[in-house]
Amino acid sequence: MNTTPPTANAGAVLDLVEIGPSARLDHVTPADFDAFRHYLNTAGILNAPRSAARGPGWMVLDLGCAIEGVMATAVAELNIVPAGIHAYRITQRSTIRLEPLDYLSNLVPMAVPGATYDGRTNYIGPTPADTCRLIEHQHRYAAAMVDELGRCLEDALPETTITSEESIRLRRAELCRDEAVDDPLDATLLLCHSVVQGTRWLERSVYRAGAAGEQGCPVARWWRQRKGAAYKVYAKAAAKHGDTGALRKEVACQGRKALQQLGCGQRPGWAKEDVTALLIEFITAALPLLDTLDSHVRDVLGSSIQPSDLFVALSPLVLPMSGAPTGGRPTSREQVAQLRYAFDSIVLTGQYRGKGLRKGVTMRSLLDELCDSGGPLEKHPSLCLYMLKPQFVRASRAFATGEMGAERVTGSNLSKGEA
Repeated sequence: MNTTPPTANAGAVLDLVEIGPSARLDHVTPADFDAFRHYLNTAGILNAPRSAARGPGWMVLDLGCAIEGVMATAVAELNIVPAGIHAYRITQRSTIRLEPLDYLSNLVPMAVPGATYDGRTNYIGPTPADTCRLIEHQHRYAAAMVDELGRCLEDALPETTITSEESIRLRRAELCRDEAVDDPLDATLLLCHSVVQGTRWLERSVYRAGAAGEQGCPVARWWRQRKGAAYKVYAKAAAKHGDTGALRKEVACQGRKALQQLGCGQRPGWAKEDVTALLIEFITAALPLLDTLDSHVRDVLGSSIQPSDLFVALSPLVLPMSGAPTGGRPTSREQVAQLRYAFDSIVLTGQYRGKGLRKGVTMRSLLDELCDSGGPLEKHPSLCLYMLKPQFVRASRAFATGEMGAERVTGSNLSKGEA
């Protein structure tokens, strides 16, 4: 059976994946369960300190096996509770944490341009255009680790155990592309100033360094829906020894709700085919979102529009900010203050939230006019949220950071005639 989705050639690979296994275990007495736990502990599979830290009913297992000549690892956190007389259940709170990209870094020989900013090893260099082979490796790794969990349980449980109601589901998943760029940190900071069309929330934060001497990196996330899939970008690898650095573009689903919104369900079994089907389902659903993010990044980084061009594009807001009449009517002090705030917000942050701004209001009419095909703004499909088009973001950031070589222009000093 072909386990590669038809879209695998789009240049994307899986990063972090968490699979949630569940099952019912019958004919297991309390004494059998104690022996089961003791077996896993003496075999070096049970991580006793971490299991104790999770609390009663939890077992943390360190899984490992050789796949394609490479030692692969994963961590399973199983929540096992009584389910009647001589029966236990592996609940849906259980997870198997997989690192498919970290596995690839040990399997696929690729030149890595310098250390990663976050200190992690889930990096193989810029993502190639054809990822069919890489995705197949990741499928084999994930299926093998789920199979390894099943083998460990089978070895530790009594032979009389009857296992039923087995199922798996995705609890977390990330699909990414790494792009070669000269200055990943600057590119990330520029993208932090932008808004992906159609999103409602933006978060800017920092990945802390993994060890002393590593600097960490900024990260930006955007969401269309609360608790939904997130668009994410961050500087992944530094440019060293003449090589380019890398910018990571990622679609991240951090919980069941986000995955359900993408249409990702569950499978009735722990077999290789079930694991592969789950991953294919996620990749197929996430790739269009990753393509959207990729297009946004390309438009933002590829822009050459200057701050003066942005100022000209926003000029319809300037005269009313000085009190000039709009629509044949005088502009009130309150309207002037609103226009100043909108101008400053657009220029300095790349967006403006006009909460409560009704249709027909002067300022909303002015902003709507700036959203035509040649204007600098675009409006959220359902919210009164205005954002700079990607090609104007670089110019806006130059305003915000004072990189334009002159005094910063804002609505406040424009209204005073200081521009």
